[in-house]
Amino acid sequence: MKRTRAWSLIPLCACIALAPIGSGCNNNNSGNEGGTPNPDMSAPLPDMTLVPDMTQTGPTPDLITVTNSGTALLLDVQGPFPIPMGDAGVVPVVAHSLLPVVTFGPNVTHDFDNRNGGLIGCFADHYDLASPTGKKPSPDVNDGTVTFSGYAGGTLINGMTAPPQIDCTQSMTTGMYGCGYGMNGMAVTGNPGAIPYAPGVSPITAGMKINVSSTGGTVFGTFNAMTAAAANPVAVMENLNATGLYSPTADTTFHIYCPGDGGSPGNAMCATSPVLLVTLVGSQLPVTDPNYPGTAYAVAACVQLALGNTFTIKKEVIAALLGPSPTTITQIQTRIGRGNQPPTVMDSKGNSITVAVATGVFGFAPYP
Repeated sequence: MKRTRAWSLIPLCACIALAPIGSGCNNNNSGNEGGTPNPDMSAPLPDMTLVPDMTQTGPTPDLITVTNSGTALLLDVQGPFPIPMGDAGVVPVVAHSLLPVVTFGPNVTHDFDNRNGGLIGCFADHYDLASPTGKKPSPDVNDGTVTFSGYAGGTLINGMTAPPQIDCTQSMTTGMYGCGYGMNGMAVTGNPGAIPYAPGVSPITAGMKINVSSTGGTVFGTFNAMTAAAANPVAVMENLNATGLYSPTADTTFHIYCPGDGGSPGNAMCATSPVLLVTLVGSQLPVTDPNYPGTAYAVAACVQLALGNTFTIKKEVIAALLGPSPTTITQIQTRIGRGNQPPTVMDSKGNSITVAVATGVFGFAPYP
């Protein structure tokens, strides 16, 4: 998993892209003559997690300057996964996946940031691993093994049962945190972000409490926290897989509603759990490419409040995401999720850690 410390979560973080099944997410999961899913899982799927740099860049709301901070977030996202189906080729199958997001480190400066030291707003970073002068993601600071447990799990698309625990450790090669199902950081069934669940299986349900803990390190200490999923996910009316969804010259407005709370288009009804966490991932290569995201990629993260029927991504966010012109970004993944405001936990060494869980959906929009 390539990680970009691009997200500064002040005390809120959870991002996932929510698009209702009917808004462009192809639910055709037939891969053989009988129309029954027959996925070929001999080759691993690309890991679509791409974690932003979620450390803080300025004062917290109580105006205390933060030197080091971290994020431990578990996302349950639903959307069109590109699944190999034998003779049918790669077919988008709508399914859930768990995306663990773990990052620790010092304050960073983003390419774009309009939060002004507060909670609401966006930041974005564009990375170029191939260019000698391109921006590179900074490595994480080690905080030992971070463990997620308490999710329902269920049957994965490869037929295996998801283990009841996800462990995340710092890679000796990349310096970034990576995660796997299993125990003690061992990926028994592989990276959760690359192994969706069987269609219809939801690993996190409303109100479910997720336990998040860490064994600690030299700079960061141990922590143990419990956080609950929001009542119901949010839906958007826009097609998250549509060409032309984003532009660097015009704002993008999403129309939201929360059907599980009685909401409908034009009547959102999302205010009981109003926190929306949005992540945009721009990639040089499409998610169907085994080398996704490519040597150039970008991540933007936003915190919005679902107090009305819409929210807006400013054009300046997209301009920062695309980077220098002409851009090499050819696809933008959107993850929009609904959650409660998570607690900011202090670890045993006094560092601020944001712990969160969120549920939602995602899509992949071609660019331009």
